[in-house]
Amino acid sequence: MIRTSAVPLISLLLLTFITGCIGTKGGDGMTFNYFEYHRGMSFPLSADIHLKYGANEFTLHDVHLRDKSFYPDDSILPNAFITPLFQLRLKDALYAFTEPYYGFRFIHFFRSNPSFGFGMEFIHHKVFLENDPQTVRMTGTFDGQEVDQSVDPTILLGRYSVSHGVNHLMFSWYYRRMLFRTAKIPDGVIQPYVNVSLGITLPHLELDIIENGEKVRRAYSFQSHINNNGWGAGAGLWFKPFRKMAFHVEYKMTFSWLHGMRFDDDPGARVYSDFYTHHIRWGLSFLF
Repeated sequence: MIRTSAVPLISLLLLTFITGCIGTKGGDGMTFNYFEYHRGMSFPLSADIHLKYGANEFTLHDVHLRDKSFYPDDSILPNAFITPLFQLRLKDALYAFTEPYYGFRFIHFFRSNPSFGFGMEFIHHKVFLENDPQTVRMTGTFDGQEVDQSVDPTILLGRYSVSHGVNHLMFSWYYRRMLFRTAKIPDGVIQPYVNVSLGITLPHLELDIIENGEKVRRAYSFQSHINNNGWGAGAGLWFKPFRKMAFHVEYKMTFSWLHGMRFDDDPGARVYSDFYTHHIRWGLSFLF
């Protein structure tokens, strides 16, 4: 079932598709396909976490979560990837390559109107509940009683993270301006663009529930479900000094609707969360 809030976005995608099929034909020498890899960072965020297990059903409001975009070495320079690569420790290099924030996407621009394009995009980012002191509002039912109080969420959650990635896989639509066109780069050396995205999400939930000082329910798995989905919108810039290669930088906002997560050892229990995330991304584009 498609949520009502997604209907305007779907309508915009359809309008963009129709508009993109009409227009001036692209000139010779243009590149219409972009394959891209990027790194980036997501900003710390707050999320409501709703848990339902046993006789308990409660919400922890505005829980502060960290991103750890440069995990495992916490550096904007990917030393954890580069060092083992040069030492031919390929397994360690692959691990470091896929652990920080990263993403891929493929974009195809219409020949009939090269300002418009569509594609697929994958975004891998993380969220962690840290042990840093914080106080949040807790409402709902706990131990058979109605509660509305302030708590430290780490007293109830021994661990809460989506650390093998929130993992958005989205269908995207693009509009670009083609500026500073040359004979060598007929589609423009500078290409500012905007995009909108809609798709599924595959979060990897890591969760421990604490009762009487012991961990009683757990989750450590990818959570595939129709209610795990999301959307996004962004704006960025391609700098294309070469016909077959470009650099890009982009701001993107995503909304993660994670309402299909569960416990591994309690099929009837549920975990719900949804949150906005702000992203800054940069990377390479290979064009053909």
